[in-house]
Amino acid sequence: MILPAGEPAPTLFEARDLSLSFGGVKAVRDVSFEIRRGEVFSIIGPNGAGKTTIFNLINRIYDADAGTMSFNGEDMSRVPGHRVAELGITRTFQNTELFDRATVLENLLIGRHVHRRTNLVAECLFLPSARRQEVAFRSYAEQIIDLLDLQASRDQMAGALPYGTRKVVEIARALCAEPQLLLLDEPSSGLNPEESEDLAFWIEDISADLGVTIAMVEHDMNLVTTVSNRVMAMADGAAITTGTPSDVQNHPEVLRAYLGDFEGSDVPGEREGAPLARKEPSAGEREGEPLARKEPSAGEREGAPLARKEQCEGEPLANKEPPTVEH
Repeated sequence: MILPAGEPAPTLFEARDLSLSFGGVKAVRDVSFEIRRGEVFSIIGPNGAGKTTIFNLINRIYDADAGTMSFNGEDMSRVPGHRVAELGITRTFQNTELFDRATVLENLLIGRHVHRRTNLVAECLFLPSARRQEVAFRSYAEQIIDLLDLQASRDQMAGALPYGTRKVVEIARALCAEPQLLLLDEPSSGLNPEESEDLAFWIEDISADLGVTIAMVEHDMNLVTTVSNRVMAMADGAAITTGTPSDVQNHPEVLRAYLGDFEGSDVPGEREGAPLARKEPSAGEREGEPLARKEPSAGEREGAPLARKEQCEGEPLANKEPPTVEH
């Protein structure tokens, strides 16, 4: 996505010095970042870097040990988890979490529950207020179905859908809550290249047509480079750098996190100009040691008769003439 030139967009979400430990493991260490309104902000890093844990902190699944989070300028560090969607933050998961025995449309309508304004009595009696609300909910769900090309799957059970379609349905359900900030946790995992390419177009459409700000955890660098305005790289629970996709990809600390530390490596032969490591000699190859004797097979041991070759059926044994000895 291309944001308008000029001043940076206002900050929608901001985290400062977030930390979280699980026992003795530091999952997140003093991480600070901001997500600007209207952008696509991606978080990358090796497995175990703490990327999904950041999303779980934003969603209030976990309580941070230290640090603060603000959304639209208001502190949300102690907001209950069930109120996060009401604030305007929704998410998807690495593994799809759909209601398999409900249709695609019914799954999307579940995403509208945060906008419910009628009471139980009005809904049970299906009073005019409940009917108007139901019509409005279905109308918005149909818009999302059209946006993400889900018409063919509209009335199918979610559990019967291919995996790639299920991933799109989960994004659609999150959009039905009309979020300001959409968190996508590895949306391309399990997708084939064609589906990943379609996903890139949908992310751009969601940002441009719906005005939704997107934060994405992703391993597919082609997707990250295509759709992201800014990228934050993480490793071992800490933020390495934040910048444009090209700047982050070429950052030496990011390369080291993904590829290892080649400069100054203690492995012989990896340092510049260092000779290749010599193969450790085997027994018998070391200086002064006799070659190891090969263990004789059956029939080669001292005093043992040579094994007779298996006779083919119906074939007489070959009589070999003894050698002539000259006196």
